[in-house]
Parts: sequence; structure tokens; C-alpha cells
Amino acid sequence: MFMKKYAKIIIISLVFALALSFCSCSLVNSVSRDVKRINEFKDKVNEIANLGDTEEIIQKAEELLHPDSGLDKDTAYEKIKNDPDLKGIDLENLLKDGYSIGEFSDYNLKFNDANLGGNVYSLSVEVTAGGMTFTVNLSLLSNDVGIGIYDFDISK
Repeated sequence: MFMKKYAKIIIISLVFALALSFCSCSLVNSVSRDVKRINEFKDKVNEIANLGDTEEIIQKAEELLHPDSGLDKDTAYEKIKNDPDLKGIDLENLLKDGYSIGEFSDYNLKFNDANLGGNVYSLSVEVTAGGMTFTVNLSLLSNDVGIGIYDFDISK
């Protein structure tokens, strides 16, 4: 009887250990996949910064939005236009003279967000336009669909 209970405990422990190692391997794999994706994302942002055609900029920027975000160029524009930190600032006029994108911050990771179904990375970048500097805080979602902007906030 004692050996039977002991054997059950060992079997349960082994199954639990195997489950933990499988889960941690998949987490490691998703993070290593995402490191490449984040670097590609940053490269795309830098490519956009070097474009001159407004329509091409808008098209390429829209490609950075995650399909699960519910954002498109119109909703993103509305979000920017209604941002309280940007009230009274004529962004279109500031952007006419060009802009520059600074270095991206390190990113913070939230493993496998239960609500979003993927890893969520938070990072920020400074954007300067017309002598004004803004901080753009990005939330990137990386899941089976891909990686992209899930949400953002702009502050002065």
C-alpha cells in the first residue's frame, strides 16, 4: 500500500515536471521568435522615417498595426487627434518640416497575456517634430498572427 502511494506521488511529480519543462520551452521559443520580430519592427519604423511621400508613409505605418488591435489609419488618427496631451498642438504643421525618430527604449515583456493571447511588449521612442519632442509609448502584441502595435499613447 505504501509503495502504491509512493509510486503515484513519483508519477504525478514526473508529469508535473514534464509539463513545466514543456511550458517553459514554449515560452523561451516565443521570446526568441519575438526578439527577431521586434528588431524587424524597429527596422520598418526606421524605414518609414526615411520616406518622403505622405501616402506611402501612411500605408507603411498602417502595416505596423496588429490585426487584432482594432486600429486602422482612421481610428489611430482619431486617437491622436483626441489625445489630451496634444490638445492645441498643430501636428500637421509641425510635421511639414520633417521629423526624427530617436532610439527605442528597452522593452518590458508580459508573457502570454491571457486576454490578448500572446506576448505583450511595452516600449517607447522619442519623436521630434518642429522642435517639439514627444514620447510615443507603444504596446506591441506578438501572437500567431504576427507582431504589431496593439495600442499607443503620445505624451509631451
